[in-house]
Amino acid sequence: MWETSLDFLVSFEQSPDTGKLGGTVHCDTGLMSAKALERIASYYGKILAGMREDQIGDVRPVEERNQIDEWNRTEAEIPSGCVHELFEEQVRKRPEAEAVVQDGRELSYGELNRRANRLGHYLRELGVGQNARVAICLERGFEMIVGLLAVLKAGGACVPLDPAYPAQRLNYMLADSALVALLTQESLAGRFNEISPAGAAAGS
Repeated sequence: MWETSLDFLVSFEQSPDTGKLGGTVHCDTGLMSAKALERIASYYGKILAGMREDQIGDVRPVEERNQIDEWNRTEAEIPSGCVHELFEEQVRKRPEAEAVVQDGRELSYGELNRRANRLGHYLRELGVGQNARVAICLERGFEMIVGLLAVLKAGGACVPLDPAYPAQRLNYMLADSALVALLTQESLAGRFNEISPAGAAAGS
């Protein structure tokens, strides 16, 4: 008796008497229905017939091709504008709606926007403007989202720093990035003791 531990296998054998090629499908019937197996077997039959005629086309029936084409129609209109501008549009439309959730806590679009605006104004006071680089070294959470939005609102460019990086790597990236400011949090501030006086640190 033929046995296999594979979930799906197709084997072919040529008859020594007639020379004809026959195939067998071995499958875990708990994974595929009889209808699905019949459909797959028909595909193999069409492929073999096409090989005999030296012409293999699309073996799927028209109905199936149309269904797959329909599933693949995922075009969507992409709104124009910068990320923070698109965010502010949502603030105008749904200020009280849930925007960010963390550990059972949530921030509405309106509150998130207010926090980002406050920090954005502070960054501008530090000299952040168009294309000015601001490093962000924050643990994932509300503060990171606020920081990213604030930098964009101030016109700056974000330089992401992973808190898991070694201190030497973090300080090299700071020195190499020509930063105007650094956004971090109190628990991580000690990792940046070697920052030059030109770098401004803003706690979250």
